[in-house]
Order: sequence, then structure tokens, then C-alpha cells
Amino acid sequence: MEILTESDRGEKSLLPTTPTTEAPSTSANRNAVTNEERLRLYFCPYQAPPTHIGDWLECEIRGELQVGRWSDGPIPWPQAKNPKGGGWMLVVCGDLAHAIRQESNIAVAHWFGGNLKTVSQWRKVLGVNASTPSTKQLRWA
Repeated sequence: MEILTESDRGEKSLLPTTPTTEAPSTSANRNAVTNEERLRLYFCPYQAPPTHIGDWLECEIRGELQVGRWSDGPIPWPQAKNPKGGGWMLVVCGDLAHAIRQESNIAVAHWFGGNLKTVSQWRKVLGVNASTPSTKQLRWA
């Protein structure tokens, strides 16, 4: 299985979710983290709020938003039209807000159907430190 990621310049690339067969240098072997570990959610389970299309939810980033559809990530999440124009955005509320504060960027982006740049922006707006409990776990893995 591979994960589609997006760079800051909008370029898309595939990230394999299985470890590579090549061994890194000997000093890196002790600290090598597999892609599966990077995608791990340490503080789950996460559940979407009980809502339907047309309902209104309070987003911690943009205020009250009307649900228009669901994300296609492994954890489906309510989405709304971005009030500042553009496309669809995840409604940052409930367990998604909790995950942003606890989990790694790549795990949140993968499981909720977002992208790395947006998750990083959410973390800044929410005042989340660069090291979340999940990223600390990865460093000690």
C-alpha cells in the first residue's frame, strides 16, 4: 500500500507504507522508523461527530460551518466549503482537534484525509508545539 503525499509546492508523491529492504547506515539502524510507525495513531480510537450533511458544526479554526460532504480518508470526517473560497476543508472539531494536538502530522493527514501542509497550519493556529506526544513516541521508537 502507498500513501499519496503533497509537498509545499503542490507536487504529489507516493510514500510506501512498508519498510524498505535496504538497511540504512549502522548508526541509523537503531533509530530507523518504518512508515507504518509514522502513520500509527497513538491516542485512538477517533470517531466522527454524529452529524449529517446540512448540519452545522463549530470548527475550531473557522467557526460555524455547514457540513457538505465527508472526507474519503480511512476515518471519514465531515467537510465544509471553505468560507474564504477554494475547495472543501475538514471541520476541525472533536476527535480531529484532539488528534491534531496529540498525533504526528503525517498520521493525521493520512487517517483523516487531509494533507501535511494543512495539518501543520492547523497546529500553528491551535498553538500546538512542534513535538506532540505522538512525535515524541516516534523519536524514542
